[in-house]
Amino acid sequence: MDDAGVNKAILLTTTPYVERAETATLEAIGAEMQVLYQLLAGSYSPEVRIAKMKDPILELNQAIQDAPDRFFGFGPVPLGLTDGDTAKWVKDYIAGNSFKGVGEFTPGSETQITQLESVPEISCCAGYLWTHGRLKLDGCDRICKGTGKRLP
Repeated sequence: MDDAGVNKAILLTTTPYVERAETATLEAIGAEMQVLYQLLAGSYSPEVRIAKMKDPILELNQAIQDAPDRFFGFGPVPLGLTDGDTAKWVKDYIAGNSFKGVGEFTPGSETQITQLESVPEISCCAGYLWTHGRLKLDGCDRICKGTGKRLP
């Protein structure tokens, strides 16, 4: 970061990542990538997504605590929760960890994009919205643009 002239970086969590593969074999990496494919397919219930998010949130929080002058955090918000449960999640896991925003989102279907609709408004008090789309980026853009028109 110093060599690049970067004072502070934003860290995000992610559920699937190949660095967690048990070995550097194609089989182990492929198994880890199945988590991403299942996520994009909407195969996980909100309860399973929540369970998969908790350890990465702890890791993110620890990294920020280790170097608060170097890092900000953006925490994840599970899709498919009620508005009330999403608001509680943002309060407990985003604001509660002093994260500066929410993200990353990887909706893989129109249904998941629709589940994203209430997150920007509910999380407005927590900071910024960061979206990351793979298959349906146009849908994420639609949600963000519509939210931007409604929020101050």
